[in-house]
Formats: sequence, C-alpha cells, structure tokens
Amino acid sequence: MIKLKEYYQSMYGKLNEAVDDEQMIKYKDEDGESKEMSAKAAKRMAKDHPAKIEYDKQKGGDSGGAKKGVNIFDKPDEKPKDEPKDKPKSEPKGGDSESEDLKKVQSVKDIDDIDRLKSDLDFDQRFDDIKDEDSGYKDAYGDEMTIDDIDFKIKMINAGEDPYDFLDPFEDEDALADAWKEATAKAMASKKESIKGSLRRIKEQWISENM
Repeated sequence: MIKLKEYYQSMYGKLNEAVDDEQMIKYKDEDGESKEMSAKAAKRMAKDHPAKIEYDKQKGGDSGGAKKGVNIFDKPDEKPKDEPKDKPKSEPKGGDSESEDLKKVQSVKDIDDIDRLKSDLDFDQRFDDIKDEDSGYKDAYGDEMTIDDIDFKIKMINAGEDPYDFLDPFEDEDALADAWKEATAKAMASKKESIKGSLRRIKEQWISENM
C-alpha cells in the first residue's frame, strides 16, 4: 500500500525539510573564511547572503519544494496553469546619492564642467567628505597632493587667475581636469563600498546578537 507521504510527493513534489532555529549553519564569507551562524539568524539575512543561501539549501529552498497553500486532498490539475508573470519593477527615480555623484563626476570633460558641478550645494557638501583624501598625484616639489589641492587650482583658474600660476605639475587644463575627475571618482567609489560594507556588518552583528 502506498504511504501518504509518498502519495503527496508524487502529486505535489518533495516536502521541505524543517531546519531547527538553534542549528548552526556553516558558510563561507566573501573573503572565503569559514563561519557559522544560527539558523534563526541565517533565515533573516538578505537572500544573497552566503548564510541565507546555505540555509535555503538545507531547508529545501526553491529546489522542487512543495507549493504553499496546497491541500493534499485537492485533485491535481490535469494541465499546469501558466503562472502569472510578475510585472517588471520600474527603475527608482534618481537612485542613491553616492551613485548619482559618481556618474556626475565621470561625465566631467573640463574644468568648466567641474565649476558647474561644484555649484550644486548638495554635491559640494558631499565632496567635502572626500576632499582631504590623497589624490595619487604629487606637486612640483614631490609632495603628495590631496583632492582639495587639485580642486583649489581649478577654483583659482575658474576665478580668472593666470592658469600658468596654478597648472604645475599638470601640462594643461585638460590634464588638471582629468586628475580631479580620476581622484574624485576613485575616492567616492571607495567611500560607497566602505559604507555598504559597514552597513552589512552592522546588520549581521545585530541579527546574530538579537535573534
């Protein structure tokens, strides 16, 4: 005689296996280091988190698990119904400020573009957060220049000062603009990744301590 469990699986698929909340989920983080986390904490992580991925694997996840809301005594459909397709989500307007700032910086072509970009008070305030970062360039005396040092040269030239008094060590205004663009974009991208990593670590720590 066929068992109820076997009948159910033949009609509706394999049953999902329960994972005890106290069970430790072993996974590898982004650096390849072996770590572990309670199942209760792992199931609350973001779906792309390695602990969440491993939890879903042990639980059964989406790999042929039983459909939610199915009654084992319902007569199975003779023909599978087409699942309604989710409507594509519209792109958010604007996006986060860090990404928008980075796009604006990468679109800079000359010092006039920089002057117009710096006239945006919101951008200028966020620029203040990275202006003291090392630009990767050195002045005529071999001293390291900050992004603010390069920005000062551009301010003076745009204010009407003689470019040759402020271009050194750059060949011309285009080279100066390229240096500002490269250093600023690099610093903003680094800050964005740093913020993203910090928020993720804070979330992981809070879940581990409170779940």
